[in-house]
Amino acid sequence: MKLSDSLYKYAFLSMPTGLFIVNNKRCILTWNDWMATKTGMAEAKVLGKTLETLFPEMNYQRFNFGLEQALSYGAPQVLSQILNHYLIPIDLTEDAYMNVDKMQQHVEILPLKQEDNWLALVVIQDVTHNVHQRNVLMQMGHKLEEETYHDALTGIYNRRFLWSHLDRLMAWSKRDSFTIGCILFDLDHFKKINDQYGHDVGDKVLLFFVNVINKIIRPSDIFVRYGGEEFLLIIPNINQKNAMKLANRILHQYEKKSPELLPKETLTCSAGIALWNPVEPYLSAKELIELSDKMLYEAKTGGRNCIRAAVQ
Repeated sequence: MKLSDSLYKYAFLSMPTGLFIVNNKRCILTWNDWMATKTGMAEAKVLGKTLETLFPEMNYQRFNFGLEQALSYGAPQVLSQILNHYLIPIDLTEDAYMNVDKMQQHVEILPLKQEDNWLALVVIQDVTHNVHQRNVLMQMGHKLEEETYHDALTGIYNRRFLWSHLDRLMAWSKRDSFTIGCILFDLDHFKKINDQYGHDVGDKVLLFFVNVINKIIRPSDIFVRYGGEEFLLIIPNINQKNAMKLANRILHQYEKKSPELLPKETLTCSAGIALWNPVEPYLSAKELIELSDKMLYEAKTGGRNCIRAAVQ
């Protein structure tokens, strides 16, 4: 049975996806009901016009290139949502979509042959829900990564991140021949602070120390909460002299600024330094940290509020 033209037209107009046809001058020849409903523009208003005329705020360079391929060479084109987001700015009426205020669209441009001329059928699929789901999953992934590799109280890296990253850093060090500094800090008499002032104040002391260090270190440095009141600083491309200077600066700033938090107390810390060199025999990541821990122990038993460094 041959389908009538009216049935074809009805199917075109009532399809639950966006459909419109343009000629070789890029003028719109047909505009289905989905397009009219979503854009608020009836077919009579858009016929004979280009998208640039209807939506002058949009950049249609990629779309026009696709039209050129379809109209001149009969080559189908796809404009993915990932690269282009949307072809036509259609505001969303729902508040449920996170960080998405326009309908996200997957667009196909299909060549149609009419006698000796090419036309282009433009198909628009609403993929906003898919994009929303992808965004939610990505956000959940980022949150999980934050929880996995960051300390809950201070927000800095935790030991799990340290062990996953330090081996890679050492591999880069071997390749590019740079040293790695490892400074392990311990807050002096921290148990006394907790016992005398309570754990809430103890937490504030930890955050205070973290804030002092964050204002001093570089973005490339790795700052880790290693244990209760122990903090580890991994510094790429540093020699022992500069590692000592950095540790001294941190000890000085922590003690100097401590009255801002506890006016009746002088807060101090101790530090142990070890250096990793990209020459044999190599220390393992565990051995590097153990060496800095040994130096920290010497600083603690040597009177606290001081630094000890492994002889290089």
